[in-house]
Amino acid sequence: MINTQVADASILLLTVVSAWLIGNYFYRTRKSEIKKIPLLLLVFMAMWCALNMVGHLVAVIWVNIQRMQAGTFSYNLHFYNLLLMGVVFLSLSLLQLRCIKFLSRGKYYMRKPLAIFCLSLALLSFPLFPFNPIGLLPVISSLIILGTVAATKKQWQRTTHKKSRRAVSA
Repeated sequence: MINTQVADASILLLTVVSAWLIGNYFYRTRKSEIKKIPLLLLVFMAMWCALNMVGHLVAVIWVNIQRMQAGTFSYNLHFYNLLLMGVVFLSLSLLQLRCIKFLSRGKYYMRKPLAIFCLSLALLSFPLFPFNPIGLLPVISSLIILGTVAATKKQWQRTTHKKSRRAVSA
């Protein structure tokens, strides 16, 4: 069986490293006035949910491969639902990351799609909470993303270059 503590720690470490690298890339190529810490927080939250969904997919596939080898595997609705949930949540998390990238590039109109993706992810995953407390992970990450974007609303505006007023000598 998979050691969940080691897997969770590995996912968290991978999330911190990848969020740092991707966040720094978004910060260096930004065309808005967003500060570094809020941008890193947004990238971390989107990556945390995405990498946990990758871990979920790997775990579901791993368990079912073991069942196949033992001869007890049956393709049923439970297996299909677990795979579908992982793929849908991973897709929504990656779409969040894409919207964050465009927001950092000064495309302010991506706030609405980001809000739609965050709310969709939160509404789809919230009913899973009674079955597994980790079902709150996408809800928490989506709410933190929405809160951070709302709190840094003015920083997402595209930067404008100021015209220089140099006097030209005749």
